[in-house]
Amino acid sequence: MFPVTKGVEVGFSSVRRRVRRVIRHGMNLRWITLAALVAASCTGLGIASPAGAALANVQWNPLATTGAPPADGGLMAYDAASHQMIFFGGGAVTPGNSYSNETWQLTGSSWTQLSPVNSPSPRQYSSMAYDPATGTIVLFGGSSGGTLSGHTWTWNGSTWSQVTTSTGPSPREGASLAYDPATGTMILFGGLDNSGGYLNDTWSWDGSSWSQMAITSPTSPSPRFLASLAYDPATQTMVLFGGNSAGTDDGDTWVLNTSAGYWLQVPSTPSPLPRNSASFVYDPATGTDILFGGNNPNQGLADTWSWSDGQWTQLSPTQYPSARYGAAMEYNPSLSEMELFGGIAAGSGLPLTDTLTLSATPNPPSQTTPSATNGQLTVNFTPSNLSGSGTVTSFEVFVSTTSGGENYQSTPAATCGAPATSCTVNGLTNGQTYYATVEAVNSVGASPPSNQESVTVGVAPSISAATITGTPSVGQTLTAHSSGVTGTPT
Repeated sequence: MFPVTKGVEVGFSSVRRRVRRVIRHGMNLRWITLAALVAASCTGLGIASPAGAALANVQWNPLATTGAPPADGGLMAYDAASHQMIFFGGGAVTPGNSYSNETWQLTGSSWTQLSPVNSPSPRQYSSMAYDPATGTIVLFGGSSGGTLSGHTWTWNGSTWSQVTTSTGPSPREGASLAYDPATGTMILFGGLDNSGGYLNDTWSWDGSSWSQMAITSPTSPSPRFLASLAYDPATQTMVLFGGNSAGTDDGDTWVLNTSAGYWLQVPSTPSPLPRNSASFVYDPATGTDILFGGNNPNQGLADTWSWSDGQWTQLSPTQYPSARYGAAMEYNPSLSEMELFGGIAAGSGLPLTDTLTLSATPNPPSQTTPSATNGQLTVNFTPSNLSGSGTVTSFEVFVSTTSGGENYQSTPAATCGAPATSCTVNGLTNGQTYYATVEAVNSVGASPPSNQESVTVGVAPSISAATITGTPSVGQTLTAHSSGVTGTPT
């Protein structure tokens, strides 16, 4: 690995904080406008148009565990067969043993070492990910005492098995590996070979054999290792960020259309600092790819970013893991949250053995025009299909007589239990225009606000015309019929 200077906290710039949310939910919030991919970049490449969803708010929390794998630089993947997190390998913490081939399982808050009949040799900087198509965890390559592996192993829930293949990637360490639902294959990119050469070849694993991908694009990522790779359902592409090329950390972002074999560099402002060994995983709870930490020679990194709609957005949880690189991170669908383990401490280079979770609020509802009657308004909304790390329990409505003022209210004007698509606020002043937003709430906290809508409450009726029939006499009562009357009676 490359030297890292003393760890420092990464500044969270361009963050819009709302004081009331800190008081109510203990979280700093940011509401985020996401940019779409440049249309010209997608033309003819088969890259789907992004959905444009807003982000949830996220929160890191330490998980008090019993036991922990005594290794750093290992890998973690969720095993759907056993519904457990599986951790393998890494650089052993135990003196006298440089590398580990231990397999550990995380169940709830308990780490347990497993005893499979077969195991890969001790190694670190391997590539590992879960393959839903075969129901196995796939492990490739890695380093052990300067010797690189080119073997492929699979985990079936109880033991490891080496898979014999007629062809495949050359022996390497630090390659990037992730599952691609678009093709039902595992995608592997780059790495560092036995001669110290940097690689930029792209391979796919179909469950039994490797095939080198024929790249049709005029450009592709430069040769590198320790880059971060994840699948983005919004664009149906693989996303590659960072890595290290010939001793220099990269900060570029690429997307791969696997069906076409086409790499495309995507500019994004803002963007994470150049880094290698960052943790990068798709998070179904937020509908985005989450990137954390990494190795940068100029400062320790403890920042959290999301990739969505072709754009990087820096998140601002109130607490976050210490600066580190090479941490193992994976989404746990059983708990609807991300789990992160260990890594190497920035600055000291010491191994870490803590476990943390990343939980999310719901994404915000989408609001339509409210309705209003005498002294009240009713907001109408469509809840997001992204409920975060838990079930939505209620919706909160905030109103103000000034545009934007509803974002600073400390108490909701109305709360309605879920499920709901409307919520009524009473006790309002007739003739007054109100601005309203809606937020969805789960056990983690409240979502960012919905889009703002406004309505004027209890407008007095106006009579545009009245027709009087007959010849009135003195003292006679006249009746005006309702035709031609507009407005809402008070």
